Amino acid sequence: MFSFTPRAEYVGEMKALGYVVDDTSAAGLFRLAAFDVGKRFHDELASLGYTRLPLEMLVRMRTHGADTEYIKQLQAAGYRDVPADEVVRARGHGVTREYLEGLAAAGYKGLPLEQVIRARDHGVECDYIESLAAFGYRGLPLEQVIRARDHGVTPEFSRELRQLGYSPSLDELRRLRDHGVTPGCIREMREAGYSEVPLEELVRLRDRGVTASFVRELAKAGYTKLPLQMLMRLRDHGVTPGYIGDLAEVGYKDISPDLLVRMRDHGVTPSFIRRAQEQGYKNASPEELIRLRSHGIVRD
Repeated sequence: MFSFTPRAEYVGEMKALGYVVDDTSAAGLFRLAAFDVGKRFHDELASLGYTRLPLEMLVRMRTHGADTEYIKQLQAAGYRDVPADEVVRARGHGVTREYLEGLAAAGYKGLPLEQVIRARDHGVECDYIESLAAFGYRGLPLEQVIRARDHGVTPEFSRELRQLGYSPSLDELRRLRDHGVTPGCIREMREAGYSEVPLEELVRLRDRGVTASFVRELAKAGYTKLPLQMLMRLRDHGVTPGYIGDLAEVGYKDISPDLLVRMRDHGVTPSFIRRAQEQGYKNASPEELIRLRSHGIVRD
């Protein structure tokens, strides 16, 4: 069975260094001994400029692996006079010598340590930076790389878009990702008859709910090769393939897209048309139906 016997002189040694050990129980002293928090660690830190640190900070540094060797690595990378709590954060977040060297090799030198920690937190690995560089995304501010990583921009995403004929900037890649414009969506729109659509227009189509499925359903209803602006206008005003089909069932077919929008905007629904027919307005033109609805002559 394991047993622990604290050194009788330990508390006195720490007191001489200016530390008051509040918990002198066996468990409390074992905690300090287990992490080798004592005079040697204190002196090593002092030699690197870390003096008058609270006892709990010494414990934190030890538990997080922020020892003097790690501090020397930071100093060798140019990070001197770093507050102890920031040293702990850097170590805890995985800012290693290898990571700093990798950033430096990629051109990121002299960055604030806080920004390096942020990059590490957001999953900006050195191989991610290298893979972006392979596609021409070099010399970018680190914050821009962090945002790209946060928004799911991957080298594979860039490669697929390039295969489709696009050469997007990193910010454009991020915007496409944010709005759900995928290579698959682009291919589907091309199959539906819309090729070489500008990236910004693809974003607008996606935002407005104009999908390849929507285009195909419109085509089945007889509306083919509509301009992109008209597709968005139909979607914005609630003119769906279902609405067009319902109008056809009550006798209204081959209506121009502009007139469909006006009918929808004015509330000319199939049920309204049936009601109008019951009241004697048979064979009313779409324009007449709009007037009947606008003036309240016929109500649902």
